[in-house]
Amino acid sequence: MWHEPMPKWRTARNQYQCQGHDCAKVIAPGERYLDGSPSRRKNCHLRYCPECAEPVVQRANAYHFFNGQSDPKSG
Repeated sequence: MWHEPMPKWRTARNQYQCQGHDCAKVIAPGERYLDGSPSRRKNCHLRYCPECAEPVVQRANAYHFFNGQSDPKSG
């Protein structure tokens, strides 16, 4: 998780399948979703519906909370 970018909320332009564990929800154009892009895979996006996004955000907050030296966005 070191140097992993923080996931961002976006609005869907196209239809996407949620990539949460055992989630069958389809993210329709115009809906908000959480976009996580893993640092190891280029041009790859992990898209999560709001219900599946909560654990992803909690996990990301946990590793971005304390690593101020490795996170260039922190002040």
